[in-house]
Amino acid sequence: MKFSIITPLKNSEKYIKECIESVINQRGDFDLEYFLMDGESKDRTLEICEDYKAQFDNGTRTIFCKSIDFKIISNKDGGMYEALSNGLSKVTGDIISYINADDFYLPNAFGCVNEIIKKYSSVNWLTGLPIRYNEDGQIINFRIPWKYNSHLILNGFYGKQLPFIQQESVFWRRECNEHINLEKLKDYRLAGDYFLWHSFARCGFQLFLVYSFLGGNRLRNGQLSENKKGYFKEFDSIKTKSHFTDKLITLFYTLIEKFAGKPIKRRLSRNTIFYKNGKWVLN
Repeated sequence: MKFSIITPLKNSEKYIKECIESVINQRGDFDLEYFLMDGESKDRTLEICEDYKAQFDNGTRTIFCKSIDFKIISNKDGGMYEALSNGLSKVTGDIISYINADDFYLPNAFGCVNEIIKKYSSVNWLTGLPIRYNEDGQIINFRIPWKYNSHLILNGFYGKQLPFIQQESVFWRRECNEHINLEKLKDYRLAGDYFLWHSFARCGFQLFLVYSFLGGNRLRNGQLSENKKGYFKEFDSIKTKSHFTDKLITLFYTLIEKFAGKPIKRRLSRNTIFYKNGKWVLN
């Protein structure tokens, strides 16, 4: 298996080292292709990335997977989702994900995803338990979701009545990638993540929940996600129209999310993956 990871970045010198290290230090029986899509940074971001590439080129960097193909592309772009779209058009891996320059993956996340994807052919799209970091990268919060409903993803209930799907924990097979309108993705400035999830759900892919920590989102001042009004304007332009029955189902899901404990959620769940008796088990 090969992972293709994309990081859109611009003027990210403060956090980019932590992000890169979280990718290239992943351990397991897989190859890794890493695209750093730079939007012509004016600070030391590109210099930092080139220092890492030099370590791979001269063979001084220790790696913990089968191989790493470290790639830097620096071009003027219209924003992070144009950079992401350009990266997605170039990937060659079996498993795809993207991580923003101020976020990072947890150790051994790729090994977990690799094992699950290889074992279960029905799993095309998965996510881990959502976690939040503070500005220093310390884990400050996590959540145990219930199962994800593709119909409710299409109707835009995740992110409003139901919790967001955390982008930093999401991985998908290459087959899903073929259903993304990459030109349309470039048009978004804030809600491109939801455009991806909507594209996958529209084509019938089920989002599986893995009971493990894979990646997290850093809370800091000045990030794009602070623009909630702009985000939901784009979000609403993507979602499919919902009906009264969808709202009733969402109400039921909301009650489970808020009031059910972990044992009840596991008992009622479908399309979830747990570690049991030394192996990952699909429920």
